[in-house]
Amino acid sequence: MDTAVHRTLIRIGISIGVSMLILAGLIHLVFRSTDQSLTGQLALLFSSFSWAVVGVYAVIALVGTLLRAYRFKVLTVAAGAPAPPRLRHFFLVTAVRNMLVDMLPARLGELSYIAMLNRGYRVDGGSCVSSLVVSFVFDVIALGVLFAAMLATQVLLHQFHLQLLVVMVVLVLLAALMLLAVFKFIPLLQAWVRRTGMDSRLGALGHRLADFLDQLKSAVVRTRSAGVFGLTLLLSVGIRCIKYGSLFLLFTHVVTVLELAKTGISPLNVLMGLVGAEAAASIPVPSFMAFGTYETGGVVAMGLLGVGKAEAMITFLGIHIVTQTIDYILGGIGGVVFIMLTPSWRSAKAPSAAPKTAIRARRWIWAAAVVLFCLAGGAFLAREAYKTRKMGRFLPPEPGEAIASPTGSRPVAGPASELSGFVVWSSNRFGNHDLLYLSLPDMRLRRLTQNAHTEYFPRISPDGKRVVFARSQQPWVSQRNQIPWDVWMLELSSGKESLVARNGNAPTWSEDGERVFFQRNANQFVSHHLATGKETVLYGPGKGQLAPSVKLETPSFSDTRNRIAVTLRGSKRATALLEPSGAVKIVGQGCQLNWSPRGVTLYQVDEGGRKKNAIYQIDPESLKRTMLLDMPGDYSHEYFPKASNDGSVLVFGASAVGHEHDSADYEIFLWRIGSPASTAQRLTFHTGNDCWPDVYLFPVDSRS
Repeated sequence: MDTAVHRTLIRIGISIGVSMLILAGLIHLVFRSTDQSLTGQLALLFSSFSWAVVGVYAVIALVGTLLRAYRFKVLTVAAGAPAPPRLRHFFLVTAVRNMLVDMLPARLGELSYIAMLNRGYRVDGGSCVSSLVVSFVFDVIALGVLFAAMLATQVLLHQFHLQLLVVMVVLVLLAALMLLAVFKFIPLLQAWVRRTGMDSRLGALGHRLADFLDQLKSAVVRTRSAGVFGLTLLLSVGIRCIKYGSLFLLFTHVVTVLELAKTGISPLNVLMGLVGAEAAASIPVPSFMAFGTYETGGVVAMGLLGVGKAEAMITFLGIHIVTQTIDYILGGIGGVVFIMLTPSWRSAKAPSAAPKTAIRARRWIWAAAVVLFCLAGGAFLAREAYKTRKMGRFLPPEPGEAIASPTGSRPVAGPASELSGFVVWSSNRFGNHDLLYLSLPDMRLRRLTQNAHTEYFPRISPDGKRVVFARSQQPWVSQRNQIPWDVWMLELSSGKESLVARNGNAPTWSEDGERVFFQRNANQFVSHHLATGKETVLYGPGKGQLAPSVKLETPSFSDTRNRIAVTLRGSKRATALLEPSGAVKIVGQGCQLNWSPRGVTLYQVDEGGRKKNAIYQIDPESLKRTMLLDMPGDYSHEYFPKASNDGSVLVFGASAVGHEHDSADYEIFLWRIGSPASTAQRLTFHTGNDCWPDVYLFPVDSRS
């Protein structure tokens, strides 16, 4: 294989590996470092994002890159660079510069432009720096022109904004200072270095500095005399219009998808926010790809204009991810093409004196190293993508359809015919999950809630008159996202709903029915007194032995035992009993550890059944575990076990295929505890998702 071709393939392979590593890192940064309350909205955004909008933005980005490249070429020629490269080479350099500009703080990624022109195309350093600095000055001037146009429009519409005038003054002062620095200070600095003999005092470093300043001064003077400022300003205004126009397109699409701007946001506010975000990204803060600083600038700028912080945060984070992805795709392609087309790369190489066998060996070693590098990048990317899938569905699952019972219209034989009470659960058969009610023994089904948002985890009060449940703060939220939920209560007799607590999830009852317990922020367990509204954090960061990164999942409290049964996720994976003192007693693996009434025993889901899962019973003191139920037949993937209020029957979900809580085809079953598994009665016949059931049996003296 030809040496140049071999090296080109090596570099392409390295580029692919780097791209996969960067993309995986980007996924990790966004979905692991972002507040979990925003994760669901981000997931919704990217699952609903219009490919047409992305395509239009990419085309506009290409046009903007071309204009910026042409401006660089105009300024480089004006600076007197001998034999500057053609426009297509400037385009490649500019695409890579756009990719790397936010990689380092304070826009140090701009230095890639200088390095590529100087090392790749032998453009002198003075011309490189001069074209870059002058273009930056005209970016500020062009921004001032845009704000002047906005200010004039506001005045004509009699909607003058003081903030706009303040920004205008700041931009004018900044542009004036930058013009003085470029066209006055640089020549003065060069003259001072030569006049004071500083170049000789610093030795070789001083001579190199003086030579560079000579080049830079000459380039700046030639640029000022070349008569290109009018064209440069026109190009700069076009670049700014294209940039902010495309960002406004993304902004509008994001707020439309997420329904964040029902009242509308003015173009002025958007422009202010975009400028604020860009300014913050330029601050010398050690952030990667300006994540954090960009969003902070946008939030602060739009917050001053009355836009909500949460709305601004999610909007700018979504825009930032999309723009970075497009920039890195274009920049990565530009970088590969640059390597292949740069003159120094194509120049003939001196023949190697090494034997051909040694050359072949080195090539194989390099090829193997590149393959391993790409495999490592691909593995990291696959790992991060898999973790993202573990966040749950980004869109609501299909509602499914009813299926025929094996016995037709006759009820299936089982314990339901011998009991008086009712079962409640969450089902998506009407769209987003609602709560359903099935009376026993007549098996009449009715819908308890009809809300556009998602409801799940219903729990019946000790007196059987009320149900607490979790309702999502956005129309659709996966059950895997534990944050954006509120706790609600439903009166069964009247159907009246009332809000119990904001930012709560997985609610349960105290034994006396006076308090509701729930999980908050995935790491707190809270007690809410219904009569007074007083909340007490029973367990959370700073109160127990668990690290703040550990998540509490479906916690269940026993007043009798004074312990919390909980599944631990995050940095620690286990089921455990938590003492009020903060002590942690590990039960084992598995999930959905919960108490029976009055803390008599514990129920748990764990592996070991016919289709992976089975339901186990655990002694609270000895922690001795016994398999309680493993269903025969197809529906043997058991989940969501919940004992009745008297502890005599167990209601649970079971699927034939699938595991996801909020999308798998779980059917609801009722089983008399201690009877053969084959006697469990199937209550639902629907291909939708039925989950988190609870059962209540009327006391014997109240049954008809």
